[in-house]
Amino acid sequence: MNREFVPDDPLSGQEAKKTIVFSRRFVSSSFKRSFSEEACDPVFVKLLGSDELATLQDFIAQNTDMHEKFRSHQWKGIDCVYNARIAIPHDRDLAAAAAKLSGAGPMRDLDISSFLERLGFDTKTRAFRTAQFVSRNFECRDGYLVFKFLRVLES
Repeated sequence: MNREFVPDDPLSGQEAKKTIVFSRRFVSSSFKRSFSEEACDPVFVKLLGSDELATLQDFIAQNTDMHEKFRSHQWKGIDCVYNARIAIPHDRDLAAAAAKLSGAGPMRDLDISSFLERLGFDTKTRAFRTAQFVSRNFECRDGYLVFKFLRVLES
């Protein structure tokens, strides 16, 4: 499955259309059971060649029980994490900062820095903590990933 969204390009700070490929792995390259989920840039994905595809199809035909377990497997989903650097003002501690951010979102990654600055957090100085936001299962609204505040990391 592919999902297109518009993230903030970390180099330019501008919006840039992006495609992410979501895949579920059935077996490893050595045909060992390997139920896993992955998300990556399309540049890392390639179609199986005809010989590889035939080998996989033969393996599935000979391992129908394992293939059925794969098809009925309960997948957890993949989250996207946005780490925002913040300096906590001197009149607040870590718990107070987390409380102030509690319940924040959903919001686009493009809006997180300005949101933090409006709340009084400095996002440009060198004394940083990390405010972590999460987009559960790469949730999109109107083509944008949306994030909710998760936590402030200890260090």
